[in-house]
Amino acid sequence: LIMANFTSLLIYNIMFSIVHWNCRGIHNNAAEYIAMSQIKPDIICFQETWCKNEQDHPHVMGYKIADFSVRNTKAHGGTAIYVRENLPYLKNNIDLEISCIKFNFGNTNITLVNLYDTASDTKLPQYNNIFDQMEGKFLLCGDFNAHHTMWGGKHTDTKGRELFSFLEYKDIVLLNDGTGTRCNHSTL
Repeated sequence: LIMANFTSLLIYNIMFSIVHWNCRGIHNNAAEYIAMSQIKPDIICFQETWCKNEQDHPHVMGYKIADFSVRNTKAHGGTAIYVRENLPYLKNNIDLEISCIKFNFGNTNITLVNLYDTASDTKLPQYNNIFDQMEGKFLLCGDFNAHHTMWGGKHTDTKGRELFSFLEYKDIVLLNDGTGTRCNHSTL
């Protein structure tokens, strides 16, 4: 799921791509996916890396790890943002299981937040907490574990309704064409 608080940028004919994926263990799946992929995005966001520290994250040729989060209380979890080696960025700290950077694109500063939310009952105050910590233009991607037909779900659950209501309330644009956001990793 990807969303933003802006709908257009003056781009000057520059192509830019961000890919995000819940890899369910970066060592099990992500490195092979990136190696085989024809897509060479500018930024790669992983959720559920299952890494315990920076050294656990694999080297991805042509990329550097820009930011990551680890879960200290439970197994699994974690996020990571990899950026092309030539892409300048700054780390941006936000409380939660999030990795976050700022980068410049076509004279516009953008904050990129990569989130993994395992809670079954995230409500508007928690979403407000995330967005209140961001300034300016942002992109938010990740695994929200929230189901809604607006982003391709077969059904809508309570958490999906809460997230969708929040997006409407804050006038945030959902960058999804309505197709499902979950891929079966065995078919990649």
